Amino acid sequence: MFSHRLPASFEKNPLTLALEKRKAAGLPVIDLTLSNPTTARFDYPVDSLKEIFSRAVDGVYEPDARGLLKAREAICAHHARRGVAVNPQNIHLTAGTSEAYAHLFKILCDAGDAVLLPEPSYPLFESLAALESVHAERFQFVYTTEGTTEGWRLDRASFEKAAKTKNARAALFVHPNNPTGALLRADDWAFIKAICAEHKIAIIVDEVFLDYAEQSADTLGTTAGEKGAGTLVFTLNGLSKTAALPQLKLSWIVTSGPGELVAQALERLDVVNDAFLSCASPVQNALGDLLKIGENLRAQISARLKENSALLETLTLPQNTHVLKRDGGWYAVLRLPDHILEEPFCLKLLKQHGVLAHPGFFYDFPAAQAHLVLSLLPKSAQFATAIRTILPP
Repeated sequence: MFSHRLPASFEKNPLTLALEKRKAAGLPVIDLTLSNPTTARFDYPVDSLKEIFSRAVDGVYEPDARGLLKAREAICAHHARRGVAVNPQNIHLTAGTSEAYAHLFKILCDAGDAVLLPEPSYPLFESLAALESVHAERFQFVYTTEGTTEGWRLDRASFEKAAKTKNARAALFVHPNNPTGALLRADDWAFIKAICAEHKIAIIVDEVFLDYAEQSADTLGTTAGEKGAGTLVFTLNGLSKTAALPQLKLSWIVTSGPGELVAQALERLDVVNDAFLSCASPVQNALGDLLKIGENLRAQISARLKENSALLETLTLPQNTHVLKRDGGWYAVLRLPDHILEEPFCLKLLKQHGVLAHPGFFYDFPAAQAHLVLSLLPKSAQFATAIRTILPP
């Protein structure tokens, strides 16, 4: 009776069941999976938000398939602070990046086509592809300590192989990656563009964490307004992370690439976005003010990320345990000794110590090595307590 785009079973995993049991018993939990900034005890300007929306709500509804021009111009100003010029006509507003992915899969793919997804990465993307009747083909990033630069690098052979998949239509990148925090390297980006142009594959780059990244000489800045690609590039961002306002559900797609392809993509996005028009007018009216408010919230978050990350760096780690290098984002990754089994380890942390952390296999880390993914958003005192539980002196 039901669509095969959804799983046949919705059975909960053991970690979720253990968490529900602990909460039902009224026992405390230090949540190192925290991703919602509104629950992370930052100083939100609630009064300012109320005042902004008192002005943003009006009785006139003037829908635009790309979003209100004043909102798109606010996004252009937001990108301009990075020295990047973006044309407001190349922007579409959506109610969150998940909707943006869905729209892009619709205009790029037919049922049964393939999208190329990175691993490790956030597990939502495969589900979004399945909901559009598109299947996922994987390529890898690998962690290297060779040469002068330690960190995550694109496995070029795996990407080139994935690009040859029959009916591959799009390749997705998160920049910086969630959860590894790795930025794309400039030379890898040049390789990606060349391969995708050769195989007529569009590139989707999710930059929601880019405001929490430390760029170096060999890493890439924003891809918005990309002028050197021989294929379409769709750059995603939104209020959820860049302004720490996930409850307001506004994201955007910036389309760039060869002129004729861009024109065709914009027309198709117009049709799809106009069919839904799900981005509410008040948040569009308020966008310029919301992005300004985001500056203070980003500063608070960045300070906490820096403090918690610094704590990890000062610890004396057990043998064969490593904090992997990150360029940005809200997470840290611990590589644990290979003899540790991730799920039993996480279950023990939760049941015996009340510390919730995600095992690496949730994000498709290599099965041969044990990893732990830790949010850097919790208040620093809680984070320190949890880390000393995971890594006792």
